Amino acid sequence: MIFDLPIADPQRILPSTLYSFFSKLTQDEKIDLKVFIQKLQALPETDIRLFALLHLHKHQLLPKETFTILASAFLTDLDETIQWHCLLFLGYYESTSTTISTLTPFLSSPCELVRAATSWTLAKLHPDTLSATTVYEELTTTSDSDRSRILLGAALYLLDSSPTSFGMQYLKKYFLTEYWDIENNNYYSTVLLGKYGLSAEILAEILWISGVKIVSSTSLDSLELNWLLGY
Repeated sequence: MIFDLPIADPQRILPSTLYSFFSKLTQDEKIDLKVFIQKLQALPETDIRLFALLHLHKHQLLPKETFTILASAFLTDLDETIQWHCLLFLGYYESTSTTISTLTPFLSSPCELVRAATSWTLAKLHPDTLSATTVYEELTTTSDSDRSRILLGAALYLLDSSPTSFGMQYLKKYFLTEYWDIENNNYYSTVLLGKYGLSAEILAEILWISGVKIVSSTSLDSLELNWLLGY
């Protein structure tokens, strides 16, 4: 939904030298993390590198402190999909070792999702360093990426969730401008066959939770997305 989902069998996907590490982790055995990272980074296939990271995350095969070391190592990956996943991992696991200087360069990435993931992670880990104006300006220029809108809306909530805050008031304005169907007096969503996907429902719910009672929508709890708002 926000992260991509690995659905294949790692034994069929990964080279045997790399799968041996996964096998050890499944059996709660220790691995040499440095060697594992080197072998994973050496894989030429981007989709396999990403699959390995997502599988480790989904099945919680590493302690969160160890996983954030792994995610940090892959911030330098040339693939932008891997970059934004790893940026999210650092916020998701609340990495205390991730510095502001590590994250802020990604705010200038040419990739919209990398910038959105960076905003969300900064809002989660270092909220005092990120301006709500910066996040809102990014939101108003975003393209058709549902994920970007969701992450940026959640970042505004993390910066200040009070209903009268700059972020929530501007998110309200954005929602009513971009998502509200005046003719039907409701919002555009996949449920209503509108022009937006899940972001319509999630942004509506973020506003509702903050106290901006436009419309009650999909429960973040039911979607297992409470982590977006720091719960």
